[in-house]
Amino acid sequence: MRILVVNDDGIDAKGIEILAREAARFGDVWVAAPDEQCSAMSHGITLRRDISVKESPFPLRASLAENFLAPRPVEEPYPSGGNSAGGYPAAGRPSGKIRAFRIGGTPADCVRVALGYLMPEKPDFVLSGINFGYNTGFDIAYSGTVAAAMEGLMNNVPAAAFSVDANGVYGTVEKYLHEILKEILEKEPVEGEIWNVNFPGCPPRDCRGILRDCKIAGTGLFIDTYKERREADGTVHLSLECSLTQDTGTDNDLAAVKSGYIAMGKIHSMVFWQDK
Repeated sequence: MRILVVNDDGIDAKGIEILAREAARFGDVWVAAPDEQCSAMSHGITLRRDISVKESPFPLRASLAENFLAPRPVEEPYPSGGNSAGGYPAAGRPSGKIRAFRIGGTPADCVRVALGYLMPEKPDFVLSGINFGYNTGFDIAYSGTVAAAMEGLMNNVPAAAFSVDANGVYGTVEKYLHEILKEILEKEPVEGEIWNVNFPGCPPRDCRGILRDCKIAGTGLFIDTYKERREADGTVHLSLECSLTQDTGTDNDLAAVKSGYIAMGKIHSMVFWQDK
């Protein structure tokens, strides 16, 4: 299997390292990721400048600031292999090769460049993430992670987007990612849909399981406001400030992750799957 792995947090993010490593258990992996942070880029593409492409060592990891809105849970160690002390299922060693490229463009650019220039053959699947922060509810519209998966779908490649709470806790991801990837990669793709998976930022012992077929919340994670700073000439500078949404509703993706569940759902596109 040929798998393209992309993200919007940049090639040095921890999430893409985890996703590429697990994807390599299922086949050969091409990583094509922005060379800088591109969160909230949505589906923008580069039109009026060149796009740089450079093969890169992988993984590269930068430390990400923790979410100031949420306390960091104490994370239990994840067993390094097999059914060791924690009893997690053995996923086996990666069998596929990983090649990585840093792209001077947007998440959607990364998919377009990989499919149109880098990869000798079209991938069997596009995996996007693991994003540092939930992509649930209205925030899906702003997400470069989701947009990269949609770009795969637009090129007749099935795709999935993955996200986790922005508190730097990956224990639940480490425990469940292999199982979820196996489920997604082995299913037949559905016309006009991508998978959207959000992990709670909690240690595995606190995860309440997987909720499938989650609906998209009718709200965003944050309430945004602007703080102004005025100059003497009348120019106003606005900086974004945000607080967490308290009313998440029930029976939706945002409520699921806030309650400690892994939320698996589908996002529908106007672009329909076509066999070619």
